Amino acid sequence: MLRELKMRATTLMSGDGRSWRQVAKRLELFLSRSREAIPNLEAEWKRVALRLEESQRRAEKADAAHRQLRDETINKLRVRVEKCLRGFAL
Repeated sequence: MLRELKMRATTLMSGDGRSWRQVAKRLELFLSRSREAIPNLEAEWKRVALRLEESQRRAEKADAAHRQLRDETINKLRVRVEKCLRGFAL
């Protein structure tokens, strides 16, 4: 978009004083919109960063729950195997 704006500006500036005013107005409008967009983009970036942090926290909790469940399952299986082996030893 900026490249297109530069090309238009170059074309318009090659003309008369009216063209210069048109270029100035368009550039001012572009700059104004850009200035307005920056705070919106910063706010959106902050929201995305917060969602990412929350997602990472949930992933860490899920991973911890998975590890705990895995460990509990392994321990229960060990106990069952030990009981079974004791039964064969008798």
